[in-house]
Amino acid sequence: MKELAKQYSPHEVEERWYDYWERHGLFHSEPDAHEPYTIVIPPPNVTGMLHMGHMLNNTIQDILIRRARMQGKNALWVPGTDHASIATEAKVVAKMREEGASITEVRDWLEANKLHLAHWFTVDDLMFLFRGGRVSRTSAWAGTLLNIKPVMHVDDEGHLIPLEKVRGRKKSLKALVDHMEQTATSPVADQTVFISHGDCIEDAQYVADLIKDRFGYESFLINHVGPTIGAHTGPGVVALFYMGDYR
Repeated sequence: MKELAKQYSPHEVEERWYDYWERHGLFHSEPDAHEPYTIVIPPPNVTGMLHMGHMLNNTIQDILIRRARMQGKNALWVPGTDHASIATEAKVVAKMREEGASITEVRDWLEANKLHLAHWFTVDDLMFLFRGGRVSRTSAWAGTLLNIKPVMHVDDEGHLIPLEKVRGRKKSLKALVDHMEQTATSPVADQTVFISHGDCIEDAQYVADLIKDRFGYESFLINHVGPTIGAHTGPGVVALFYMGDYR
């Protein structure tokens, strides 16, 4: 029996198996008579750092995909490109299809507008940003002491950009709407506006009320952030999604 190596070598093991998977078409799936079952893998966070949240999330997905295949389903596990705005894009696509747009027209619209889906967010607990390596311990401690709430967004290159630091929760939530007023494509009333939150529905509703008062907008989709994003941001994150002049 071959002796096991004392240390795991990802390069030796994964390169061989990855080549095997590609040669045998294991990343490919064609629609057939079997029930489809697909999971889109959220990509790493914008800093490129992986942590326990990714491990837990992808392990569960792996188990579900394997189970679906054993049940005879046409299972496909594919990498995603932007897990923060998947729900927003899905809603827009569904609306276009309801209005009679073809798959080609939907694809062309998504390609032309993918860098116009703006998302701004703020967090309530800076220690989660410290644990994720986004701020130093000193910055997290001092910011918490001074009640600093950063307002951030993701740029076209996928970088997390802190754009504003305000003192107080209400001010940070108002800042999200201020940035929307400055960058949203007009008219706002024709848009689908999404608000995601980390177990703070009252704060999400507060943002919705601010938008109603300022723009007269009445239709929102409010939902929870997923476990991957939540592991980075902690409870209290509020994110605002809309179509803007830039991302």
